[in-house]
Amino acid sequence: MAHVIAAGNAPAKHSNIFSAFVRKIVEAYQERKAFAALESLDDRLLEDVGLTRGDLLDWQASGRVPRR
Repeated sequence: MAHVIAAGNAPAKHSNIFSAFVRKIVEAYQERKAFAALESLDDRLLEDVGLTRGDLLDWQASGRVPRR
C-alpha cells in the first residue's frame, strides 16, 4: 500500500513543476506583449501615463523585460 501512496504523490510533484514552468512562460509572454504595447505608443501618450521613451529603454536595458 505504501508503494501506491508514493506513486500517487509523484505525478503531483511533477505537475507542480510543470505548472510553475508554464506559469513562467505565460508571465514572460505577457511582459513582452505589455512592453510591445508601450513601445507602440507615441511620446505624447507615454507622457500621459507618466513615462518617457528613455524609461522604456532603461527598463529594457535593465534586463527585467525579456528581449524579443
